[in-house]
Amino acid sequence: MEKCPDAWFRYKVQKLWNSSLETISRFVGADAKDMVFVANATSGINTVLKCLDFNEGDGILITNQTYGSVQMTAQEICREKKAKLLVLNITFPTSDMTGSVKYHATEVVQHYEKVLQENPNVKVAIVDSITSISALKLPVKRLTEVCHKHNVLVLVDGAHAPGQIPLDLNKLGADFFVGKICIRFIIFGFSIVHLQGVKNICSDVEWLLF
Repeated sequence: MEKCPDAWFRYKVQKLWNSSLETISRFVGADAKDMVFVANATSGINTVLKCLDFNEGDGILITNQTYGSVQMTAQEICREKKAKLLVLNITFPTSDMTGSVKYHATEVVQHYEKVLQENPNVKVAIVDSITSISALKLPVKRLTEVCHKHNVLVLVDGAHAPGQIPLDLNKLGADFFVGKICIRFIIFGFSIVHLQGVKNICSDVEWLLF
């Protein structure tokens, strides 16, 4: 690239870029046409949230485990659009003397169901695949089904998912999935956004993307 940058950017980079995207798409079980590269997971989530059309009174649902920068973005959008930020409190069981912990995913699903029933104006829910704060693996597919039942869009913060848990994004069914393809788990250095059905949701998504 440094030897001849003009030829690199004119003739080579796009083919290599597309090839990389196709490889990663196969790895995460998605169609390459629904995938884009972004600088990092935070910018990907910002892209999605800022392209959605929020009206006054709409809600964004996060949890007490939501990553700090994502929470701040949601807060800013709610302030700007006069929307409502809802924080679902995920509680944790304590371990017994043997160190074992009983975690029941059903309880989290039921909690989402209750919150969405009580707050019909929620527009989008931000769901972690693996929480950054506590490393808790959430039942994303089941939560997606609950959210869609209430006509709520699902944005999955999957920054810690690729390389740690199996992914099949087409089957997952979430509207948006943001994941980090990085050196900690595998050998790439970008983040990805999976935009399932995005053409029917927002039309201005390209302004923060590569």
